[in-house]
Amino acid sequence: MKDNHPKLHDFLKSLPWNQVPLGHATREKGHGRDEIRRLKAVQVPRRLRLPHAAQAIKVTRRRRDLHSGKIQIEHVYAVTSHDAFSATDAQLARAVREHWHVEAHHHVRDTTLAEDASKIRTGNTPRAMATFRNIAIALALLTGWTNTAHATDYYKSHPDHALNLIQPSR
Repeated sequence: MKDNHPKLHDFLKSLPWNQVPLGHATREKGHGRDEIRRLKAVQVPRRLRLPHAAQAIKVTRRRRDLHSGKIQIEHVYAVTSHDAFSATDAQLARAVREHWHVEAHHHVRDTTLAEDASKIRTGNTPRAMATFRNIAIALALLTGWTNTAHATDYYKSHPDHALNLIQPSR
């Protein structure tokens, strides 16, 4: 739950997390940082009017930059339809982590390909455009680009080269 849902975010933040026992913790080193993730999950109070919500989740991420020593702490809140019997805390932690991968992919689609600024909102066209954006990102990666923005700039200037990406090889 991001800040773009302020009431729900504030509600989840205000739950008595200090009384909830730690459910799962992981530690990873990589990409120049040491990161500890701690997950707590609690049954959703009835006053939260989300029809399928079963648990509220709080993930605390503590990142230490291995070069500078700078520490960042971030709290992330989520709601899931999984109750305590249908998913373990480790499974919830994995699901949250996988969702961050989806968000990272969306970030590329939005910042590089301006997906959120699109005025296309009706019918199947938004889904088709998302598919085209995904294809463009995949083609850039498959052809060796490591920066989608650079690939986009290049192919805007060289549209004939972009056509070569989708023509069958002879």
